[in-house]
Formats: sequence, C-alpha cells, structure tokens
Amino acid sequence: MKILYVINTLNIGGAEKLLVDIIEKLDDLNYKIGVYFLNLENTFLLNRLLSTKVHIYKSHFSFYSPIHIYNIIKYAKEYDIIHANLFPSLYWVALARVFLNSKVKLVYTEHSTYNKRRGKRFFAYVEGFIYSRYDKIIAISPQVRESLISWVALSQKIEMIENAIDVHKYQNAFPYNRTMFKIQNGSVIILMSARFTLAKDQATLIRAFALLNQNNNVVLILVGEGPLKKDCIVLASQLGLQKSIFFLGAREDIPQIIQMSDICVLSSHWEGFGLVAIEYMAAGKPVIASDVPGLNDVVRGAGVLFEAGNVHDLFVKLQSLIVNADYRREVSRRCEKRSMRYDISRLVSSYVNLYKSL
Repeated sequence: MKILYVINTLNIGGAEKLLVDIIEKLDDLNYKIGVYFLNLENTFLLNRLLSTKVHIYKSHFSFYSPIHIYNIIKYAKEYDIIHANLFPSLYWVALARVFLNSKVKLVYTEHSTYNKRRGKRFFAYVEGFIYSRYDKIIAISPQVRESLISWVALSQKIEMIENAIDVHKYQNAFPYNRTMFKIQNGSVIILMSARFTLAKDQATLIRAFALLNQNNNVVLILVGEGPLKKDCIVLASQLGLQKSIFFLGAREDIPQIIQMSDICVLSSHWEGFGLVAIEYMAAGKPVIASDVPGLNDVVRGAGVLFEAGNVHDLFVKLQSLIVNADYRREVSRRCEKRSMRYDISRLVSSYVNLYKSL
C-alpha cells in the first residue's frame, strides 16, 4: 500500500506533529509513504521526516496557487491513497480528483470544529462539493464529526478516529533543570504550549496570571510562535510581568519542558481536539483547559475545565491547584490515567484499517 500525504507546511502545530508521528510509525511498518508540502519550511519536524525513508515533494508557491493541483496529479500516479490535511490542501486534492485515476482513493482529516469559512453561506455550497470528492473523511473527535455533518451533511463518509500521541515519549522524558531558564527552585511553573493564534487565546491566561503574580514564586512559560505573539509580549509588559513570563518560541524539546512544569494550561477559544492536552496528561501534569467542544471531551473527568475567555474563572482554578498540593496530585493522577486512551499505536491501526477498506 502506497500513501501520499498532502499538507500545507511543517510549522509547529498539532496537525503537523500528529502527521509526523503517524508517518514514522507507518515507515516502521514498511509502507511506501510520500508527503507533498504546499510550502516547505525548515523545522525540526522536517528533520524527523528526513531520518525516515519517506519521499518528500515540496513546492515554494503560495498556499493558494492552483499549480498545486498539477503537482498533486503528477505525484499521485505512484500512490494508492492520497490523504489531505488542513485548508487549502483540502481544496487542491479535491479539485485534482477530476484528473486522477478512479483507483486512487482520497481521504481527508478534519481537525477543527470551526473555521472562518463556516460563517459564510456561499461556502456551504462550495464545501459541499469539495468534501464530496473524498472517499472517506476522518473526524478527530465526536464534536468535529457533528459540526462537519451539520455543515456538509455527508455522514456516510465521515468516520471518527480520535487523535493520539506517543504517550511513552512524554511519560519518560527527563525534566530540565529550572536553572537553565533562570527559574528558582521552589517556584510554581505554569505552562502553555500552543501557536499564538486567535483560537488559542494566550491573552486570557496572561491576564489570569497577572492576578496570581502577587505571589512571586509563580512563573508562566509560553511556548510557540504565531501572529499574535507580539501582542501577548506587549500585554505582558503592560501588566508588568516581563520578569515572570518566559516566551520560549517554537521548541522541539516540549516533553522535557512539560516535565519541568507544575501546571499546564490550554485556554483555547475553540479546538477540534486539543492534542497538547494529552501531551500534558501523559507527562502526569494537572491540566486546566477551556470548556469548549472537542477539548472538553478530552479533559472532563480528569483535568479541570474553566469558562473560555473568563479570566477570573481561570484565576480561581489555577489558585486552587497552586495552594492545594493534595488536589494537584489527584488531578495529576487522573490526567495520567486518561492519557492512556490516546496512544498513537491505536490510531495508526485505525488508519491502516481504513486505508485497507478503501
């Protein structure tokens, strides 16, 4: 079986990390794998792919250039399955279908419960056509499946396969010494690892942290890059938090940083799943997450949920974990147990079964 994945780039994000994890496992099983990138940047995720037998096809055109249709058609001749991820790869693969051999099967993974296109009626007709070109659509959570069905009504094509991670990589990571980051031993470290985008809402966490920061032994680490990072740095400065918030940028050593931390947060406005919450849990950390579709299914009953965008609610939940060590340990125990549901080996088996069925 020969599988060609199509994705926009390898910037640091949940969908990108998940794809690399899947490819590494399939490479170990000796499947022929190729990846076509709409625009390829040099990141540590690319370095991981370069250590495999995967065939890499790259373009340096704009994400929105129709030339991608031609490239996909050209490379698809060698593959049985084309599996697309994210917009606009979603569109280019669907439009390439017109020129592809009918024996080539198309799969798309839907990663989110929401995007800006769903607020415009015109796109309901366009995307009804686009999604219908695929033989199977994978939804990464029940909420993603439900929201997609309400959008394009293709329930017979949509299969739910929940996201996953390499749980053992986070369980077994060795924590960094805090002095590497000039953080005093005994400090409580709060961590959020996510791209700085509207969906992730680091600003609410920064404002809640400002209420906590009257206690000088609490610090906040924010890992990631993105268009709203500068705004968050300005906000931290306005609140006088420059010395207690650490902006670490994009990192490939996330497991070690999570293990070094005490409390982990994901304060998203919306999520399809919230893969990073599972990473936190696998490391045995107490998780606080916003109560939004997709993410709340992962966290409820294990970690702690707060009302999305509610600074005071997040502050109260953080304070409870900081001052009550027994409560923090209990939440940590529940989170680690929950993470075992989401090991990557189960997901890969489900993908292989879906490909074989096609």
